[in-house]
Amino acid sequence: MSCGLSDHHLDILRYFYFERAFSVKHSVSLKAIERDLGSRIPFLEDRLDEMVGWGYLGCKKKKVKNYYASVSLAIKAMQKHGFEIGRGGRVRL
Repeated sequence: MSCGLSDHHLDILRYFYFERAFSVKHSVSLKAIERDLGSRIPFLEDRLDEMVGWGYLGCKKKKVKNYYASVSLAIKAMQKHGFEIGRGGRVRL
């Protein structure tokens, strides 16, 4: 891909977008991500940690890691690859 993201990385960004996990308060636990994406994406935790290093995701540690997406980078990457992004209001993202 032109921005260095594979299809698996884009699937992860899409997951965070539809879960609306864009802040520390709305983060998603690693167990929930593994439940939803674990069968489709190999080495899921390694890919999540890569994306944290690149700035696409943020991570807060409790007993279990909780992840959230960086709004601007995630949306820009998704738009660059042709995903439809809804804008605000009460319309479903």
